[in-house]
Amino acid sequence: MLFIAIGIFVLALPSDIIAQEFILPKIWLATRKNNDNVIIYDKLNQDKSTSLFGVECITNYHSTVYLADTFLYFVYDSLRYDSTATIITVYETDDDNTLGLWQIGTDKNRQLWLNSTRVSYKNYSVRYRGENEKGVIIHTMYYEYPPKDSNIVYSGKDTLFIGKEGYNNGKKNFCEFLYFKGKLNKVQQHQIESFLAIKYGALLHNVYINSNSDTLWSSKGEDSLYSFGVCGIGRDDVFPLLQKKSTIRNDILTLECSNDIDDSHYIIMGHDNNEPIFEDTLLFIDTIQIHPIARQWKLRAHTKDREYKTTLILAIPPYFNGNKAKLLINEHYNDILTNNSRIIEPDTIMNTAVVFDNLIWQDGKEYYLTIVFEKDNVNNKSTKSLNNKNNNDANSSNTATIGDNIRIHINPNPSIGKFELTIEQDKEDFIAFHISNAQGKVIEHKQSYRKEKTLSFSGYIYEAGVYFVTVQSNGIQKSIKLIVK
Repeated sequence: MLFIAIGIFVLALPSDIIAQEFILPKIWLATRKNNDNVIIYDKLNQDKSTSLFGVECITNYHSTVYLADTFLYFVYDSLRYDSTATIITVYETDDDNTLGLWQIGTDKNRQLWLNSTRVSYKNYSVRYRGENEKGVIIHTMYYEYPPKDSNIVYSGKDTLFIGKEGYNNGKKNFCEFLYFKGKLNKVQQHQIESFLAIKYGALLHNVYINSNSDTLWSSKGEDSLYSFGVCGIGRDDVFPLLQKKSTIRNDILTLECSNDIDDSHYIIMGHDNNEPIFEDTLLFIDTIQIHPIARQWKLRAHTKDREYKTTLILAIPPYFNGNKAKLLINEHYNDILTNNSRIIEPDTIMNTAVVFDNLIWQDGKEYYLTIVFEKDNVNNKSTKSLNNKNNNDANSSNTATIGDNIRIHINPNPSIGKFELTIEQDKEDFIAFHISNAQGKVIEHKQSYRKEKTLSFSGYIYEAGVYFVTVQSNGIQKSIKLIVK
């Protein structure tokens, strides 16, 4: 277990802050990579940083840290106005049982709070999000202790635990943590949640707004059909935010802008939640038959009449012919059926990705994007899904050797379900490994606590795809690829 105790003293901020000014938190923790260590640091006081034993992960191109076996606690003095505070936590999880749960209190007077609601000590299973909602979670809560009109005297010290004391409630990647003295008003909270959602690719069940409270995306309004995943690039100097590359979690499209972005300019994109598989419908471009994939994306620019050249990167299985891919851009969602599309050929074709460069989006316009492939590239039904990563370089054996003396055994051969992994080596040493998916997210990790020749692990893979096993021992760090069918 890892323990962190930090004392921070910052002058109190005025309680009445105008909505367009970002109110600074008392504590603002984020992560970064420093050589071989993952650092959690305070963005307002970078001398307050702590190295973690943890695995660095990437959440929408930002460094985060895996906290399955680690809990953090913080002790602070004189943090709050009276008894009230606002806490915003950002984390990423694939675990249905993970909660953004904090144990907060003074001395022994600790209470569990969950999204502004006091939770019974005996009920840790309360959910605050959709039953099956996974991905990046933004959790905002208001804390008040001692209660108003009580006789309890506030001692001036707070102790905060991620999860609860002595236990981290579920597997998650820690992204960012903001602690505000007092209670934020609804506009301030909404702005901060929007900035964080764009930065980390989190889904808000609300409108996304900028620092002027202008609507960027409306998940429950006009954009509701395309809000099952949302990402964006943009800049807002009030927060501050500068996001130049972004992707919807586990999606096949990445949006990127290489040139400078002006303040308060955004380009936002979401999809319709259809599977990225080819439709049986055949369309024609001139005389060429094409298959569209079922998923469609919607994109809108908020760029104050400035035109930006952006790039869309399409991830494809390595056995696909990227020359056969095309991007169709329409200004109405059903134009693909009427051949009114602007047809874009790829500029760069790589083994596992196709790049469409120099795409220009006009301010205020809505665009609907569809990926198509020529028919002769998708005639084999076993390759109809763009997310199907199975190919001929899959390991046929369940044993792999890395370096001169390290062997990895997997039983059974990589497949969905339970598996046993054993690492053997000729020379005793500390052994550490982690398993990550194709997006770089760590799903399992373990290490030995003394020098060993063997380390065994039982795990579970929930879905097909490409995975990487990275082993560190005897001065070697190597990865092998697993193709899970």
